[in-house]
Amino acid sequence: MSSILKVDTIQDQSGNNIINESGNVITIGASGDTITVPAGASLVTGGDISTGNNGSIFILDSVGQKSAQITNDSSSSNSLQIDADPDNSGADTYMQFKIDDSEKVRITSAGSVGIGLSVPEEKLHVNGTVKSLALQVKSVNNEATLKLQNSTTGGTSTDGFYLQAYLNDVYVANRENGDMFFRTNNTDRLKIENDGKVGIGTTSPSSTLDVNGTITANGLHMSDNEYIRQGDSSPQEFEIFTSGSNTSIRSPGSASHSIALKPGGGGSILITNSSSQNIITQQADSAYLHFAGSTKLNTTTNGVRVTGGIVFGSATDNDANQLDDYEEGSWTPANPNISLSEAYGRYTKIGNLVTIRGSVVIPTTSDSNQFTLSGLPFTVSNTDANVQGNISLTTIGTDNAYLVVVKNNTTMRLVNNINQAIANSACSGDFINFSVAYTV
Repeated sequence: MSSILKVDTIQDQSGNNIINESGNVITIGASGDTITVPAGASLVTGGDISTGNNGSIFILDSVGQKSAQITNDSSSSNSLQIDADPDNSGADTYMQFKIDDSEKVRITSAGSVGIGLSVPEEKLHVNGTVKSLALQVKSVNNEATLKLQNSTTGGTSTDGFYLQAYLNDVYVANRENGDMFFRTNNTDRLKIENDGKVGIGTTSPSSTLDVNGTITANGLHMSDNEYIRQGDSSPQEFEIFTSGSNTSIRSPGSASHSIALKPGGGGSILITNSSSQNIITQQADSAYLHFAGSTKLNTTTNGVRVTGGIVFGSATDNDANQLDDYEEGSWTPANPNISLSEAYGRYTKIGNLVTIRGSVVIPTTSDSNQFTLSGLPFTVSNTDANVQGNISLTTIGTDNAYLVVVKNNTTMRLVNNINQAIANSACSGDFINFSVAYTV
């Protein structure tokens, strides 16, 4: 037999409500009361539990101390506050979140959060993979760091890989004695080895910067006693080396190598001075040597052309040691008073010295005028009056006849050994072979 007691309110002896029902709301206890569920007992509800305004649910430990508190933040509405050790009576307090009796998240008393581990070493320490559309690491001071560590690197502050923003600078660092790889399309593009060597297009750099491919640059600066080198470390095939104010293009290795400057597409090779004036140029099949904007030497189909002169020794320009002309060719001797049967002449001019040679055949003649040859290739200088040449006559001995040049003129006259004129008739039917040297 059961009994049913129907009341709206149950009060204690002091008249305070213990249980009160008003409408559909049942209130247990009064303000300031503590409602305790004894050890071994459970509070089961099929509905909601409300603590009232700024009320709390406390979880006590084995000695009756408040181990945890669930409440709302009194300074903010619609808030939730979960507090481990709310009265700060314990040490090494932490909050633990489990699923299937397995710890997933832990928050330590220092405020560090560990996901997948129970001893977080940083504010957020994740043991596992993090997937996110965006990851932001924001610090309240002037330094923010993202660290990646694994079982090989160790987990101290000096282990692993980190990406750090410090002031306005960014640092990317591998704190381990290992390499760094940069990939695109799942292919290694750049590698930094633990000794500082950088490889682009190669994973085995042999120098500080080793590039396997083509380099395009607007400029390349070399410090003193530095070089740009092509070829293996031994032998070196080609290098550009700078030392002080000098720059060398050379093949420094012990092996035999040639260095070629080869323009393409009809281009030219130019070497200029600091004023952008050409010093050496190459165009098509010709090479040119310039001075002060003027061409001084160039190659041609027939040889080398010199404009100006060649100075021998340490002599200065326009000095007596300057060779400024060379020419050779033919000329035709003539006699102004008779028609020569045959006439032939050649000359060579080196500087201001002209050497002529020739041969003439004189017809039978009774002409009494002095025998004269005209048509010299260059005018005789004012200082070379009566310079004698060598001749060979058929009837007049060479000891008795000479050809002498006439200054400021292009003629020679025939004289005997006492400088008397020899007439055309004295040479009738003869031939003369001669050579003469004079200055211009």
